[in-house]
Amino acid sequence: MSLLRSLQNLIGMGLISHLALAPRVLAVA
Repeated sequence: MSLLRSLQNLIGMGLISHLALAPRVLAVA
């Protein structure tokens, strides 16, 4: 269960980082 939790946390952080970077990339492009 701890592994699943850690994976979910990593995926969540990745999604958040992508969502945060997406507007900047679109603005630059």
